[in-house]
Amino acid sequence: MIKQIKKFLNRLVNTIYGSETIDFQTKTIFKYMPGRDYNIESIEKNYFFFSRLSQVNDPEDCTINPLPDLWGTTKEEIEKKILANAKPQEVDNLKKYAAKLANDKSTQKEYLEQLKPILQADDDDYKKGFKMLCLTENYQSIHMWQNYSRNKKPMDGFCIGYECEIGNPETFVHMHRKNKLKIKLGSVIDSGKNQSSLCAYEVFYGEDTSIAYNPFKNNKEALLHSYFYKKSKWSPEEEFRILLTDDQTTNPTLQSIQYKEDKLKILIFGKNCGSKTRKKILEAIYQNGNYKNLKFYEASLICGKIRFKELKHYA
Repeated sequence: MIKQIKKFLNRLVNTIYGSETIDFQTKTIFKYMPGRDYNIESIEKNYFFFSRLSQVNDPEDCTINPLPDLWGTTKEEIEKKILANAKPQEVDNLKKYAAKLANDKSTQKEYLEQLKPILQADDDDYKKGFKMLCLTENYQSIHMWQNYSRNKKPMDGFCIGYECEIGNPETFVHMHRKNKLKIKLGSVIDSGKNQSSLCAYEVFYGEDTSIAYNPFKNNKEALLHSYFYKKSKWSPEEEFRILLTDDQTTNPTLQSIQYKEDKLKILIFGKNCGSKTRKKILEAIYQNGNYKNLKFYEASLICGKIRFKELKHYA
């Protein structure tokens, strides 16, 4: 009898306030938005906006700096790197230096001290030339609904969900899960080839203030590894991040990357998202004209949980 009563009450709560979950037919990743005009424009013109570091709302983003570390480096790795562009008359002396650097602690210490300001300058320069998009797998996050889907008050924005594909994890700071999102051809290039998808990598959370960087095992692009690391206090975001450098876009200043409309599957309005904002969003979808099978929901915070009701009259 008690179980039956609980089931009845649960069905009643779901009917009145909505379910705690949404049944997705495909793998989905989300972007929370506060409902400002530029958010609505991004729907009308179906693009992801990649922010410069100066435009992000988190003052601690990308502050985990690389620190040179020679741990695990072999004499052969050091020699290969040092001799890479050596002139014939320099080879003998550089080989001796490589051997000393591999075995002598004081030489290593001196080398690392000289490398630190160079590495920091490289990192600062690199940060000027990249742009990033922040996403999450968690559409049920109270933290995100209250803080990121917020214009003037909690939950007065919205959240959109894109279909994505699961990619093979890769190792940066740690092992990072990966999701691939389809984009339109013509804006992102790699090794001279147009790219049809972007990779969103899982952010790792911890308390480190620096990331080990080995100049003899990685090239300068390895500096971006620190950009997939954030302090533990931000872990409720469960963030995935896409990074692009200026040389990966057809125009270095390009920050708007078009996604394929058929990959936008879900639009969730926050409970406090006003009628004017909702109307603008629906008009943007209509103006675009290419969104298919888009489902609409409303999210409410009920007794400490986010619940969702489908809005079939919007479809």
